[in-house]
Amino acid sequence: MSSCIGCNAQGSLISDTLGLCRDCIESDFETHHAHLESVHRRVRADFGMPLMSPREPDGLACDVCARSCSMLPGQKGYCSVRGNADGDIVVPSETPGAAFVEVRLEPLPNSCAAAFACPGCSAAGYPKYSRSRGAESGFNCLAVSYNSCNFNCLFCEHWEFREKAAPEYLMTPEQVVQQIDDSVTCLRFTGGDSIPQIEHALQVAELAARETRGRILRLCWETNGSLRHSYIQRIARLAFESGGLIKIELKAFSPKIHYALCGISNRQVLNNFRALQKVAAQRPEAPLLAASTVLVPGYVTPTEVWRISQFMASRGPATPYALLAFFPHFHLNDLPCTSREHAASALDSARDAGLKRLRLGNTFYIEEQAYL
Repeated sequence: MSSCIGCNAQGSLISDTLGLCRDCIESDFETHHAHLESVHRRVRADFGMPLMSPREPDGLACDVCARSCSMLPGQKGYCSVRGNADGDIVVPSETPGAAFVEVRLEPLPNSCAAAFACPGCSAAGYPKYSRSRGAESGFNCLAVSYNSCNFNCLFCEHWEFREKAAPEYLMTPEQVVQQIDDSVTCLRFTGGDSIPQIEHALQVAELAARETRGRILRLCWETNGSLRHSYIQRIARLAFESGGLIKIELKAFSPKIHYALCGISNRQVLNNFRALQKVAAQRPEAPLLAASTVLVPGYVTPTEVWRISQFMASRGPATPYALLAFFPHFHLNDLPCTSREHAASALDSARDAGLKRLRLGNTFYIEEQAYL
């Protein structure tokens, strides 16, 4: 049982890694900011990653994401894959234009958090964006998983990507597109996150769209949503035209809780979500935008879910929203699984806030027992 360094409270819903309860993070964030920063630095040190976003006054600025890194020659950004190479911001590798990536075929319907609203796994978008009046059984999604990220989520489900920014994972856009056969109706960019290697993802998407012109190939993204607005516009256009879907994981609504869990503010994420809601309103027959949130015990409470849901519902009450049960892993491995009571209350909160399309995912992780 862990204790909070702020108020000395003890309980199973306080992470030993964070050392702070939710209330102290919210009520006295400035006091505890340095402590939270040190938590994230320690996690990154374990993987030999940059501890902080470089802010070199004479450095070269990277304009891809909310980190706003500025790097001297030879220096890497926070994501640890982008760097200043002789005056250019690139992903350094021996193969020009390549990215650290893995690809896999997933039979449809798949386990994507937004599957309940996707043309490939539901009745949405038929016949323009789907081959079936329902799930596209017999077809596949090609998942393109990037071994990089610009967040430092303490509950990262796929944390192993940090060990895979290695030469054996390099693939050019052409090599990725070669994996697309006639069975593939969905191309999903995931990770990690494609953000640090977004130029590669855009090249893959644009090349795939040209190569499959005349048939259905949805271009979809799963992302933390912290891209610069110009890049968000580009992926929105590709997803919009192809019948694809952009699923953003809204980790928290409170910027303080978001920082504690992920090491970064959520301002850019929320701004981008608002912009995407405007685009999504133009294609009601097949959702362009969806969201998900992991119900981290003690930190992502039903009240937090209500705030996220109210934010979404104020501009798009039909926005699909998946609440995902938490399983203890990575650096929040001392917290319990999401309880049935927590999950049910979070769903009620989302409904009360005005959202109409809800799903509870990762139900196999849910514990029937209440939190101690």
